[in-house]
Amino acid sequence: MKKIWIHMGYPKCFSTSLQKAFFEKHPEINYGGMGVGDHLSFANDGLEFVFQSLLQHANKPFFDRNFKEAKNIVDEFVNSTNKTTVFSLETLVFPFSSLDFETITERINLLFEDYEVHILLVIREQLDFLKSLYGEFLRMGYPETFSSFIQWIWGYRDRNFYELLNYHQVYNSLKQNFGDTYIHLQFFESWKSNPEIEINASISQLLNITNKNLPIWNDNPSLTKQQQANLLHVNQEFRRGMGEHVLFPYLNHLNRISLNRLESSYSNEEVYENILTKRLALNKMRRLPQQPFEDFYKLPAPSVDILKKMQQEWKITNQRLMDELGIVLKNYL
Repeated sequence: MKKIWIHMGYPKCFSTSLQKAFFEKHPEINYGGMGVGDHLSFANDGLEFVFQSLLQHANKPFFDRNFKEAKNIVDEFVNSTNKTTVFSLETLVFPFSSLDFETITERINLLFEDYEVHILLVIREQLDFLKSLYGEFLRMGYPETFSSFIQWIWGYRDRNFYELLNYHQVYNSLKQNFGDTYIHLQFFESWKSNPEIEINASISQLLNITNKNLPIWNDNPSLTKQQQANLLHVNQEFRRGMGEHVLFPYLNHLNRISLNRLESSYSNEEVYENILTKRLALNKMRRLPQQPFEDFYKLPAPSVDILKKMQQEWKITNQRLMDELGIVLKNYL
């Protein structure tokens, strides 16, 4: 049975660096994407359709009708070479869609049932992760403060990504779907001090390929607090993306192949509207006088109390994960 690797995320955990600087560049990897040639593309349009539409967004009837074609697309790519096949999409574990994580993993299992699937998952201490994710939300037009962000996560945890911050629960869900020995956890903090050395060493060893000591860079650095303060001001004045209506996806450019296949008749300007408005907003951010940002992450009530509850839950679930793995991660307690 042929082995494949799927890097599922998390976002803001060196995902772009893995995609652009390692998976795409390593000569012993047959890389399907995301991030082939640019930041959006897969190795071909078929794979982009499979990963960006069928696995993450398609309703069951549409998925079922297109499953056979998707299976052929995957099989053709995997069997085109004897190199180590890798796919990467950080939103597989952290979906921005109406589908939940469990449905996505079930579909991956169906699509890759003929292969030995190894899952690579990179996690990050939860509060640090949320601060970085908040910056990414600001890029996408989110018009609320960090305090409101925390309150929304807690208040709507029955329907948002809060459960995905329970790493022990996610780890066990993946084990049940793919098997105990096929889930490979890596930790953002262990790479952070020297990404070039640590990523090359750990991922080369995991994938059983030669350590080429590839240059590792970051094409998507986090916004500074000053930049976040200015961009928040722009988002509140200039509604776009996450600050607009809910029916038109704020990540619509990721649906470009699906929209073309569905003969949607959207123009390129409409498909890439969120990209264009993001660039405009970032330019506005840079030209603004500096907005107040002192104690930008200091939370008022009730958010400060909410965060304490969240951190207490994370401490418990992180300890369960460490007990299961037989390791100690001080940053997670």
